[in-house]
Amino acid sequence: MGKIPMEEIKKELKLVDLSNEAIEDLLQVLSMKSLTELEDSCTNTRIEDCYIVSGDDCVAVKSGWDEYRIAYGMQTQQLVIRRLTCISPTTAVIALGSEMSGGIQDVRAEEVAINSKSGVRIKTGVGRGGFVKDIYVKGFTMHTMKWPFWMMGNYGSHLDDNWDPNAIPVI
Repeated sequence: MGKIPMEEIKKELKLVDLSNEAIEDLLQVLSMKSLTELEDSCTNTRIEDCYIVSGDDCVAVKSGWDEYRIAYGMQTQQLVIRRLTCISPTTAVIALGSEMSGGIQDVRAEEVAINSKSGVRIKTGVGRGGFVKDIYVKGFTMHTMKWPFWMMGNYGSHLDDNWDPNAIPVI
């Protein structure tokens, strides 16, 4: 980014028919110094027709860490997960949190084949704030599962020492 003038980059991006808004968004991402600056919430998103083998959660739904996301207030919402096959022997097919301080709502999961420890795992903790609500699950085929739903209310660490011990998540 520092070696090519910004106007030259914009000109090249216009040649590939990107809108001005898309160019500005792309340049903002490219100028970030750290991946922690990236947005970690989504709206109107689909995850469909996937086969996932993982050593951790197959689908990890997030909406930010601690006081930063509480202040920003952007939630993950209107997420559809369909026709998923997941193999993850020690964790979850769908994990909601642990970074969920912006809130997670309107998640619909259907037709999921599971070879995992749990189907849906909700991970929260004091100081994270946020909420999890309106989660709909239908048509799960469970092969090696211990828990269809697994919730932990004391999950994990905090991004820094500025977290609020009074930020209690709502489930």
